[in-house]
Amino acid sequence: MKKVSRAIFLLLLVNIAGCDFDRVGAMCADHIAPTDLGSFELDQNGLAYDAATGLSWFRCAAGQRHTANGCVGEPTLLRWSEVDGYLAELREVSGINWRLPKYSELESIMRDDCVWPAMNVNVFRNLMIENYWAKGEGINARKACMVYNMNGARSCRLIQDNPLPLLMIKAP
Repeated sequence: MKKVSRAIFLLLLVNIAGCDFDRVGAMCADHIAPTDLGSFELDQNGLAYDAATGLSWFRCAAGQRHTANGCVGEPTLLRWSEVDGYLAELREVSGINWRLPKYSELESIMRDDCVWPAMNVNVFRNLMIENYWAKGEGINARKACMVYNMNGARSCRLIQDNPLPLLMIKAP
């Protein structure tokens, strides 16, 4: 009886382990060549221009500073109700028209061939692994959405009081 129970347990364990998101297996840091920037062009001010979408991204989370070694400082974590006010204040102080990415825009920088994070780590260096705020679109236009940069998982079903980081796009 113990052998049957043990066999069933092992079979269940194998089936459960095969159902998680880690089916990709490759970490982006190991998967992407150190000089591969994909469709991005980088500047000295911490901006990454994506030639594929025409968008210019700040390479760090809001609240961080970009350096040659990547992002430094703590990201600013905001509730959904605080995001617009934060970006308005940042626009006023910096003179740069920053905005929150739409759901599809944030999704466009996620990779499905690697994880931890599921982003080009040569462009977006040492970002905190976390859910990042995004504006909903289509049927989710009035919803707060997020994209989990560890594996690219997306959702518009979340508690808006959870403080999360955000990436920013430089609007024209």
